[in-house]
Amino acid sequence: MPEQNPADVASRGCSTRELPQSTWLLGPDFLRDDTQLGDQPQTYDLVNPDMDEEVHKQVTCKKTFIASQRSESSQPRDLSTWCERFKKFSTWMSLFRAIVCLKRFVARTRCKKSNPVALKEDAERFIITQAQNDRYPSEIHAIKSGKHPPLNSHLISLNPVLDKNGILRVGGRTKHMKATHLTTQPIIIPKDHHIATLLVRHYHEEIHHQGRHMTEGAVRGAGFWIVGFRRLVNSLITSCIMCKKMHGNLGWTKMADLPLDRIEPGPPFSFVGADAFGPWPVVVKKTTRGVRTTSKYWAILFTCLVSIAIHIELVGYMSSEAFINALRRFMAIRGPVGQFCSDRGTNFIRAMKELGISASFDESGVVQDYLKKVGSTWIFNPPYAHHFGGAWELLIGSCRRILDALLLENRPKDLTFDVLSTFMSEVSAIMNTRPLLPISSDPEAPSVFSPSMILTQKECDLSSSMNITGFGPKDAMKSQLKMVQKLADDFWRRWQLEYIDCLQTRRKWQLPGATFKVGEVVLVKDDNFHRNTWPVGIIKEVFPSKDDVIRKVMVTVVRDDVRNSYVRPITELIHLLDCE
Repeated sequence: MPEQNPADVASRGCSTRELPQSTWLLGPDFLRDDTQLGDQPQTYDLVNPDMDEEVHKQVTCKKTFIASQRSESSQPRDLSTWCERFKKFSTWMSLFRAIVCLKRFVARTRCKKSNPVALKEDAERFIITQAQNDRYPSEIHAIKSGKHPPLNSHLISLNPVLDKNGILRVGGRTKHMKATHLTTQPIIIPKDHHIATLLVRHYHEEIHHQGRHMTEGAVRGAGFWIVGFRRLVNSLITSCIMCKKMHGNLGWTKMADLPLDRIEPGPPFSFVGADAFGPWPVVVKKTTRGVRTTSKYWAILFTCLVSIAIHIELVGYMSSEAFINALRRFMAIRGPVGQFCSDRGTNFIRAMKELGISASFDESGVVQDYLKKVGSTWIFNPPYAHHFGGAWELLIGSCRRILDALLLENRPKDLTFDVLSTFMSEVSAIMNTRPLLPISSDPEAPSVFSPSMILTQKECDLSSSMNITGFGPKDAMKSQLKMVQKLADDFWRRWQLEYIDCLQTRRKWQLPGATFKVGEVVLVKDDNFHRNTWPVGIIKEVFPSKDDVIRKVMVTVVRDDVRNSYVRPITELIHLLDCE
């Protein structure tokens, strides 16, 4: 019966004459006349609640109540409720705006005009008063009673006073100075209160994260005296994300133990660290008219990880074929190598664009096939982990300085391949004669312990009293074979008794440093960009070392809406947030 619907009168319209007799005022006719209902049943069956989808099986009732407390002076106070609500705000301005809005609403309900300036001052006084009454009730009560604060109070040295608004201020000895109360009598803020944290964080952001000293000046200049101020500022700056991004320290941990390939005696160049450096322009052709054609040459540095001896090979192209040829020349002279180590990021893979290294110049491709044939293995360090290969990374700088001195002395001459190859041989000879131990002032030990002792075996300490193989100086003079064996024994004796002792101590990273866990947010260092644009990543996986210490992790970074995962050492990361 759609014509009996009272809502049609409001939606379709009705004249004023018809309105008194319409269903809008009288209702449908069947409500007044039961005969129009027809054969409608007089009773209805009950619906099973378990079968009715509209009935909720579980109903939760909640209620809100207001708890009030009374102080010793029988005055109503809900300080604990207010202070607990203050903790729900993370910034000073959000709390300040909330109290201002609340004060404005109360003024409107009471039909009072609110001055915006007075409203803001009243809101700030209310927040500070609640914080002071929550932490210093006994001091405020004593001052109102005309007494001194308790002797065990932390505010005794500040000589606290109450101003006309009931705010606790520093009394001090400069209250008669002709200056504002902000300078002579700053407001006392308890150190362990949430308001102190919000104030320090607010003024720290106002000065754009400029450090502890300037943050303290900004808070004190605003007229606040926070008890235990310096420790609070230090803790907040330490946990500040922006300060970590701008000034945070890179991660570090305890220096790892030396691997077996550094402390296991064996033939020279059994364990080798490889690195590349250069290039140098070399004159390959010179015409009669003085036109020179130049080509670039690089150097591959092979370092013995046991004796720290070096071998340098020149390559004309940074490709897989040129590297294999250099590797073949090296192994033809020095013999087979059991294990190679190199820096993946800085010299092999990351340098592909700058130096033209082929993409197969890593664990795969023709290089790996050749290593399988000769029975060698190759271990790659994580990208950007220079300290993982410190045994050969430091030697590159020494080789460069020696080569620069040679080039400076022969500056007028053209640098040809023969000249550069000769210079590299001289650099190798100088590096292999460098002392591995401090020079002794003992006249009975005049020899210098250097890598050339085991390579050329032309240095001998005949005054040594220790004899490992039973060959003495007389036997060494009788037989050349015994002479060579005696020199080798002298080298390994000094290597084991003197050189290994120099590697015992850790010169840095002596204590356990930062620990990184899966899910933590970190800042990834990138030398190609400014620090403000370093990407932020999340640790996806960690790789514990043999001593169960995390030194490299896998980080997931999103750049240009592309998600990538990289393996990085912790020395290239800055911790920002925990995973919790």
